[in-house]
Amino acid sequence: MPTERSNFSRYVIPVNTDPEGICCVSIPCPDDPQWRAQLLGAIWRMSLQSHYERDAAHTGKDIAARWRTVYSEVRDSMNKCSQPAFVSNTTLNATMRLAMRLEFATNGLNGIAPDRPNEYFNTDTGDAGDEIARREHALCNACYDYVSTISQDMWGIALGAGITIASFATPILFVISPIASAVAALATMAITQEVLDAVADEDNRIQIACCMYQALQGDAVTQANFKLALTGCGFTPLSQLEIMRDLIEMTLQDDGNWYAFVAQLGGHFAASTAAIAECICTETFCHEFDFTDNDGGWYNRVADSRPFGVWQAGLGWRSVYGQIAGIWDQRLYIVREGFADTLVTSVKWVYETTGTGYGDGRVWNMDLKEGGVRQHLESWQDYPHPEVFVEEWVGEETIDEIEQSMVADNTSDTCDFVLTKVIVCGLGTDPF
Repeated sequence: MPTERSNFSRYVIPVNTDPEGICCVSIPCPDDPQWRAQLLGAIWRMSLQSHYERDAAHTGKDIAARWRTVYSEVRDSMNKCSQPAFVSNTTLNATMRLAMRLEFATNGLNGIAPDRPNEYFNTDTGDAGDEIARREHALCNACYDYVSTISQDMWGIALGAGITIASFATPILFVISPIASAVAALATMAITQEVLDAVADEDNRIQIACCMYQALQGDAVTQANFKLALTGCGFTPLSQLEIMRDLIEMTLQDDGNWYAFVAQLGGHFAASTAAIAECICTETFCHEFDFTDNDGGWYNRVADSRPFGVWQAGLGWRSVYGQIAGIWDQRLYIVREGFADTLVTSVKWVYETTGTGYGDGRVWNMDLKEGGVRQHLESWQDYPHPEVFVEEWVGEETIDEIEQSMVADNTSDTCDFVLTKVIVCGLGTDPF
C-alpha cells in the first residue's frame, strides 16, 4: 500500500519483486454493480506502472505486469462460482465499463490509460527504439481484443436467451433489457443463423479487427475517430462480414467502450517487452504464382462464356484468338477464386507480348471481388508490345476472387499475350 507521505497513487515496490507461488483469496463483494466496479477498479490501479514509486530499474513496470495477470484472472472468473459463464461475462463487462466511467470522471483519460499514446493511436512523440514497434502492435492487439470481447458478449447473450446454433424457421428478435452495448446492438437486429455464424466465426473477428487496426493507424487519439473506425471496411453487402461489422460498429458509439479501448491500448504497450508478440494484422504474406512452372490453380473463364486462355508448361497463361458477339480479338480471360476472405494490399502482374499485328484499344482489367461482388476494378490501357512489362496495383481490399481480362481490338492471330507471373501480397496468413 502507499506510504503515509507518498502520493495516493504511488504504491511501494515490494521487497520480493517476483514471488514464485500464488495464494487464492476469496473476497466477498457487495452485490451491486458500482461496488463490483470499485473492486475491479482497485485491482486495475495496481496493474498500472505509473501508480508505483520510481526507481532506476523501472521495477514498477514488472510489478504492474504481474498485477495485470491477477486483474485478468479476476475479470475472467468473477461470479463464475454461482452463475453460468455467459452471465458472468456480460455482467463483468458492464461492471468494467462502469469502473472506467468512474475513473474517467475522477482522473480523465490519464487515470484510465496513462500508457496510451499521446498523439496518434499507433505512435507517441516520446517513442524510440523498440517502442515504435511495440506501439504498433499494441494498437493491433487492442483492436483484436476489443472485437473478440464484444463478439463473446454477443454470443453469450444469444445463449442466455435460449438461442442455439440450430437453424431457425423464422428470425428471432432480441428484446432484452440492455446490460452491455453488445445487447444494444443485438436488440436492433433479427437474429438468424447467419448472424450467429458471423459472430462465432474467428476469421470474421480477425477481418473486422484488422479493418479497425488499419483505419486507426495515423489517426489522432480521439473518441470521434474511434467511433468511425469501421466505416470504411467495404465488405460485401449482407455478407457475414458486413453483418458483423454493423454489429461491432454500434458498440463503438458507447462511452464506456471507448474508455475500455484506450485502457487496453495503453495496457498492451505497458505489458509488452523487447520480445514483441506479433499481432495477426501485422503478419504479412506475398504469394508468387510462377506460371512457367504450373497453372497456379487459375483457369479460363468458361463459366461466364469467356473461355479465352490456355496454360502451357514453360511458357505461362497464353491468350486465345476468339470472339465475343461476333468480334474477333486476341483475348486472355482467367480467374483465381475460392480462397478465404483475405485483405490484399498489392497485386503485381508480369506479362510478355510477342508477335505482330497488335491493334488499337489495348485494354487490360484486373477485377477484385468478394462474394461475387466487385470491390475494385483497375484498368491499364495501351500496354507496350512486343516486350515484357510489369504492372502493379497497391491498395486495400478484402477479397476471395481475382479476375483478369486482356484484349486488343483489331488484332490478328499473329500476336500473343503471355502472363508469366502474378504476386499477391496482403495481411494475415497466405490463403493460397
